[in-house]
Amino acid sequence: MDYPRAIYETGEPVKVGDHVTLRTWIELWLKKNSGRVLFVPGISDHNPSMEYDGLKWVSVRYAGETETGILVHPETGIVKGVKFVRRTDDSLTTTPEGYEFSEE
Repeated sequence: MDYPRAIYETGEPVKVGDHVTLRTWIELWLKKNSGRVLFVPGISDHNPSMEYDGLKWVSVRYAGETETGILVHPETGIVKGVKFVRRTDDSLTTTPEGYEFSEE
């Protein structure tokens, strides 16, 4: 079985550069963060820090330089907790060359 493509809870496909909102456990779900999608498995070049042990993650940068990986559900493809706002309106349409997920 192939891993499903990443989709938002609305069914809209996740694309690099999308403007999104998300809540992270750090803010205890009290604050929405605006962010941008930087990595999408199956669209971006393979990245071992975002695709391993049979699972895949979407990378979102928010609050300046903070990044988080959101699991792509292995059966449904849903990226839970990330809300689609709008498509990119600038040059961020592909994962930046040499992209490395910040694991700090």
